[in-house]
Amino acid sequence: MKLKKYILEFTSPNSLISLIYFFSLLFMYSSNIGNFFYLKITSLMIVFISSLTFILRLYKKKINLIKFINEYKFSLLLFFSFFVLYAIYTNFYSPGIYGFGAFLNLTTSLAHKQSCADLPLIICNNWSTIYFFYLLLLLIIFNFFSEINFSKLFINCGLIYCLIGIFYYLIMLIYSQINLTGYYKLSFYLEFAPEMMRIFPHFSLTYTPSSRNYEVFPIIVAKLFLIYELVLNGKNTKKILTFCLFSIFIFYSYSRLMWIIDGIMMILLFFLIKEKSKILKLLSVNIISIIICLGLFSYIYNFSKILYWESNYNVRTNITYYTLSRVSTLFSSKLSNFFHKKNEKAWFYYAPSNLKKKVINDEFENQKQKEIFFDENVKEIMNYNFNSNTQRKNIYLDGINYFLKKPMGHGVMNIPIRGSNAESGILQVALEVGIFGLIFFSLILIYPVRIFFLNKNLLSRILLIFCFIIILSQIFTIYIWYNFLWFYFAMIFYFNKKIRNHER
Repeated sequence: MKLKKYILEFTSPNSLISLIYFFSLLFMYSSNIGNFFYLKITSLMIVFISSLTFILRLYKKKINLIKFINEYKFSLLLFFSFFVLYAIYTNFYSPGIYGFGAFLNLTTSLAHKQSCADLPLIICNNWSTIYFFYLLLLLIIFNFFSEINFSKLFINCGLIYCLIGIFYYLIMLIYSQINLTGYYKLSFYLEFAPEMMRIFPHFSLTYTPSSRNYEVFPIIVAKLFLIYELVLNGKNTKKILTFCLFSIFIFYSYSRLMWIIDGIMMILLFFLIKEKSKILKLLSVNIISIIICLGLFSYIYNFSKILYWESNYNVRTNITYYTLSRVSTLFSSKLSNFFHKKNEKAWFYYAPSNLKKKVINDEFENQKQKEIFFDENVKEIMNYNFNSNTQRKNIYLDGINYFLKKPMGHGVMNIPIRGSNAESGILQVALEVGIFGLIFFSLILIYPVRIFFLNKNLLSRILLIFCFIIILSQIFTIYIWYNFLWFYFAMIFYFNKKIRNHER
């Protein structure tokens, strides 16, 4: 009897959708870490088996698909048009390049980034078709299994990935103390440069190289729905601790875009939700938890004797100055330079090789010499590494110009920008599939906003904010390649239809 109970629980809609969401993310993350092929394939198989189980359950329910299609006809037509356009531009406007297979003709790291390396070409070449059916299946599941608890789903998955990130960082940190040679070998095996572990000149709790934006965004979603639960059901110690953990992980990812999205999310919550006192309390908890951790990390990392590395003469960045310089890049390059100048130990990693020992041994006669050394040898390279504002601005301007020159699109992965990456989902769509693709994608982003805005209940306010942070993310980064975006769209359009039907 107990076994039967466990099987029923494991195959319940909430368990199955959790498996799909969790392992879709795991597939994506493991694709960005070298030598994790079997984990990636296992994750993909679990997603497939869970989806197949749902299809069997839907068959037993004898659902009315005609009625479903009729109810969602506008939404389905919108997504279908968008994906068909991508399929057409993939195969006819990008000669010799097919979908994500384009990345296989570029570099391994780019193939990893698109979750495509080492996979059969049929998957890489038909991503738009696969994502359409993935989204369609999710819409059907959400529509016919209304008992799915999205808050619990997002919060639990977010919590697991937060803990994975923190434990991963701590394990690597401890391993670097026990066996530095082994640490370097492991980082090589994982295809990370040692500094990408964020242990020496950089600091971050994230665990894949150069991919913080898509690692952290599901955590922000989890935080948003955790706030929904806290406002709806009142205080809960475990939930408050989880909220602190999410806040710490988001901040110490050092992703400036995620800081902006997180900050704007909290501001929108304050203005759009009636329970303003609760939001203010949560904001206070958010700030206090970050400050406490900054003090703790700074003490352990910079002032205690707990950590020591033979490598790089045991030189490491000052976390407090590092944090302040990263924050200040959002609004003042002068202030950022001020903190770079204060962070003297970090100069070691950016100074020319022949001058590194001068930093280690502090071979400066006076402060004036230090300032001259910083201005001539360190300032420019530190700005380049810490502040991508100018680079992004140039990419956006170039992208707009290329779109105006060819408004019907350049073809999938065929745009004349570095790595064919426009650093903006909206701009990427416009450049790849032209004005019509831009219209379809813009409608997907803004169509649900109106119904959520007109409704004043708490869930509608949360969903409205969810829409806003997705729009903001797609202005400054690209998620159309990643499965979680289409999961979120399926959920948003499901609730959009549900609220519309309720109004009628």
